[in-house]
Amino acid sequence: MKKQLLFVFVIFLLICCLPFIFSSCDSNNQNENTEKTENKNDDDRQDESQDEEPDQPEPELNKDNVPEMDLGGYNFRILSHHSDWLHAEMNFEEQTGDIIQDSIYHRNRKIEERFNILITEINDVSKAKPAILAGSDEYDIVTAWCATMLTHYNEGLGYNFDDYNLYIDLTQPYWDDSITQALTFGGTVLFPIGASDIPSYDYTHVLLFNKQMITDLELENPYIIVAGGNWTFDKFEEMAKAAVKDMNGDGIMDQNDRYGLVSMVKYVLPCFWVSAGTESISKSNDGIPQFTLRSDEKFAGVIDKIFSMTYDTNVWYQDVKNDTNISETGDALVINNQALFFNSTFQRVEALRGMDTDFGIIPYPKYNTDQDKYYTRMEGCNPFIIPITVENPENIGAIMEALSCESFNSVIPVYYDVSLKTKLARDEESAEMLDIIFSDRVFDLGDTIWCGLLRDGIFLNMFKKNDRNLASQLEKVENRINKEIDTVIKALGMD
Repeated sequence: MKKQLLFVFVIFLLICCLPFIFSSCDSNNQNENTEKTENKNDDDRQDESQDEEPDQPEPELNKDNVPEMDLGGYNFRILSHHSDWLHAEMNFEEQTGDIIQDSIYHRNRKIEERFNILITEINDVSKAKPAILAGSDEYDIVTAWCATMLTHYNEGLGYNFDDYNLYIDLTQPYWDDSITQALTFGGTVLFPIGASDIPSYDYTHVLLFNKQMITDLELENPYIIVAGGNWTFDKFEEMAKAAVKDMNGDGIMDQNDRYGLVSMVKYVLPCFWVSAGTESISKSNDGIPQFTLRSDEKFAGVIDKIFSMTYDTNVWYQDVKNDTNISETGDALVINNQALFFNSTFQRVEALRGMDTDFGIIPYPKYNTDQDKYYTRMEGCNPFIIPITVENPENIGAIMEALSCESFNSVIPVYYDVSLKTKLARDEESAEMLDIIFSDRVFDLGDTIWCGLLRDGIFLNMFKKNDRNLASQLEKVENRINKEIDTVIKALGMD
C-alpha cells in the first residue's frame, strides 16, 4: 500500500513539473534559434559588405596652365582629311553612337564653352597650300599625314613652334614626349604631338594570334612568353613554322593553305626592324637626322634575319601583289583560321571583331633576350601646323594646349580603356599586353617622314622581290635621302 502511494506521489510530481520542463526547453530552443538568427544576420551583413565594392576614387584629371580666355565667339577652323583606317576627323557636330567619336564631340563642346569659340572642320586638306600661298586666312590649323606636313613646313607655310608656344607646355603628360622628340631636329620642335592626335594611337602596330591554333598545335602561351621576356625572333620563328601546312596537299603554298604570319608586304620589314631596336634613320649627337645604314652592321643582320624567318620557311603568306593598307585575301586567311600570327594596327583590330575564333594581342618580338624591352612600331601620326596667315597664333596654341589636355582626360581613356581593353581586347591578358605595347613606341623617320623613299621605296621593293642585296639598294637611295634631310636643315636655318 505504501509502495502504491509512493508511486502515485511521484507521478503527481512529474505532472506538476512538466510545464516547467517544457518551458525551459522551449526557452533554450528560442535562445538557440535567436543566436542562430543573429549569427545568420551578422553573416548576411558581412556578405553584403563584402559584395559591395568600396567607392573607387575618381581619377585625378590633368590641368593645363592656359589662363581664362574669352575669344568672343571666334570660329576655330580645322582643315583635316577623311580616312577609312584612321580617326582623322577632329570634330563632330552631333553624336553618332560611336564611343570614340562621341567622346570627341563632348570634348569639343567643353572647349567651345571654355573659350567662347565655335569649332568647325573641313575634310579636304588639299585646300591648305593654295589658300596659304594666296595669303587667305581661312584655317587655324591644318592636320594631315606627317610626311605631307613636313612639306608644308619646308615651304614655310606654317609658323614655327616658337611662334605659338606661349601656352604650350610639352612637359605635360598629354604631349607625347617620344614622338615629339623624334620630330625635334637640332633642338627645334617641328611638330608637337599630343593626345588630340588620335591617329598616333591608330597607327600603332601589334601582332594578333589565333588562340584556337595555339591550343590545337600545342604551342606555348604567347602571353607567358612575352611576360617572361622570352618573346624573341627565334621564338616567333619556331612557333610560326609549326603552323605552316599545305592543307590540300597539292605541293603549292597559296591562299588555300595555312601560314605562320599574315601581313601586308610593306609592313613586314619595318615592324620587325623596329621591334629589334634598330632604326632606318638615326640622329647625331646634335639631334640632326642622319642616314648611316650603309655602315650599320646590326641593321643589316636584322634585315637578313627577317628574310630568313619569313621567306625561307614559308611562314609568311607572300601577298606581294598588294601594296595597299588592306588585303581582302589576308583578312580572309585570318578569319578562316589559316594564320597563327597576323599584323594589325589598333584601328584595324576592330575589323576582326566578327571573327568567331578568339584572338590575343601581343607586341612584336625582341631581336634576342639581350634586348631589355619590347619596342613597338608607330607608323605615323597627323601633326598640325598653324598657317602663317593666322593673325594670333598664340591663341591657337592655347586652344591646342587645352584640346590636348582635355583629350588626355576624356578621349584617350575611352579609346584605351573602353575601346581597346574591353571592346576589342578579348581577354584580360590582352589588356595587360596593351600597357607593354604603349610604353615603348618608336617613330622611325625612314618609316614615317621619309617613308616614300625608304619604307615604300627600297624596302618594299626588296621584300616583294626577295632581294636581299641591302648594300646596293642603300647606295641607290643615299644621295636622295641626304638631300631630303638637307632641305629640312635649311628650312630650320641650321645649314
